[in-house]
Amino acid sequence: MPKVLALNLDSCELEMRGFDRLWQVMRDIGQNSAVFTIKDIERHTRKQCFTIVRDYVRRLEKAKVLECVGQVSEGSWKGAKKFRLLATPRTTPSVDRDGQPSPRHKGQSQMWTAIRALDRFTKHDIALAASTSDHVVPVATAAQYLKALKAAGYFLVAQRGGPNKPEILRLRPDMKTGPLPPRVLRTKAVYDQNRRKIVGPVEFEEATA
Repeated sequence: MPKVLALNLDSCELEMRGFDRLWQVMRDIGQNSAVFTIKDIERHTRKQCFTIVRDYVRRLEKAKVLECVGQVSEGSWKGAKKFRLLATPRTTPSVDRDGQPSPRHKGQSQMWTAIRALDRFTKHDIALAASTSDHVVPVATAAQYLKALKAAGYFLVAQRGGPNKPEILRLRPDMKTGPLPPRVLRTKAVYDQNRRKIVGPVEFEEATA
């Protein structure tokens, strides 16, 4: 049986990386129609590769989330494009390299909206309520998401399930934390069995779409 470890994160704050971190920085430095460059974004992020920053900016430009408003006229970055935000949604824009919407977080977002809207629900209710014509949420996906959130303490059990009888859940009032969906993550870490401690950085990535 594989070793199972529990990591207590009560006193820890997770540091965002990737597109989520880049979008947070762009929203901060782009307030009140402020102009910025790719280099400005890179300066405000830690351990973010310049090519990743450039890639995400290009995606947002094609998606018309931001626009180019000129170029730097002097200095070592002369000729670099200057950008301005056209939209500032709280949720990180998820678009492909052609600027088209990507379903990266769409399923979780739709399920969380349904969870917050319904008084009581089963996995079937969430799958149905979260599905749209362009993005269908399978019952199995809804079941996995509900299972993860239940284990994290988001729900009260309104009615226990049984054979051919799905469990009915309710969102705890104190867990109505806001419109952004809780994300289910998997952890990458190195555990030293001799020291009985995690060594090095702990990284998280999304486990479900």
